[in-house]
Amino acid sequence: VYASVLYLQLPGYFKIILRGQEVQRHSIATDLIYRQAVSYTPLEFLRKKEGEVVTSIGFLNGAPTISVHGFNIYHRNRLILPFHRVLSSASSKGRGVAGVLEANFIKPTHDKQDFEKSQLYQKLIIRLKDMTTEYWDLHSHLIGYQKKPRASVSPTPPGMLTASDTIAEPSERNAVGAGLSVAPWRGGTRDHPASAIPIAFAPPHLSVPAGTSGHAPCSMPAAQMVPATDSAETRKRRNEDDVQMDPCKRQAIQSLEVDNQICQRMTERDLNEFE
Repeated sequence: VYASVLYLQLPGYFKIILRGQEVQRHSIATDLIYRQAVSYTPLEFLRKKEGEVVTSIGFLNGAPTISVHGFNIYHRNRLILPFHRVLSSASSKGRGVAGVLEANFIKPTHDKQDFEKSQLYQKLIIRLKDMTTEYWDLHSHLIGYQKKPRASVSPTPPGMLTASDTIAEPSERNAVGAGLSVAPWRGGTRDHPASAIPIAFAPPHLSVPAGTSGHAPCSMPAAQMVPATDSAETRKRRNEDDVQMDPCKRQAIQSLEVDNQICQRMTERDLNEFE
């Protein structure tokens, strides 16, 4: 059997005789069902004809009941690696997938039983591995396996909560009574929010115990406490502190100033976690 597949093509004047009987040449590519031809050319041989490799890949006739799979890699018409496995046999992926190719750009060992582990050989094995995975994902359902949807390439944007879902609109009377300057509320809809807050930074919905006020007390940070009437010297000093402040810290404080309505529904512990 090995002698029948030892050569990819046999000339008319060449015969293999074993124990007085002629060995008939057998083509492994004829045993493949749902066969496809895939071309591969290494970057080093883009302008050379000998660098192009056409691989016949498909399922062996009888798959998936048979566990034979792998690639038959020939070099100058002679078989070097018969049914060389490129995927791990731990799972059923790639079961029954076989291929035939002739790679003349890689060099075999002296005993013609393996290839030298060069960079070109490693790239070829990686390409055959990807080829097997792609073929399995597209054709495994033809032999009885359940087809799984391929993963989407485009990343999914992170989930966002609109300001209307996370911020309760404060009353101006409470804000003025606490001595805070509250930014005006800009309404928005769910489809077109005025401002969006990542879910990771959204405050939890707190349940207010009976007999307490609707807004839980919270201690505001120094940058959040803005007196109703500031002198010119105080505002100048605060602006100078903002300029000298670290950019990341200043950006965080500015975000808190914009979303100061959140504090109306937080306790002191929740505010520290949010910061």
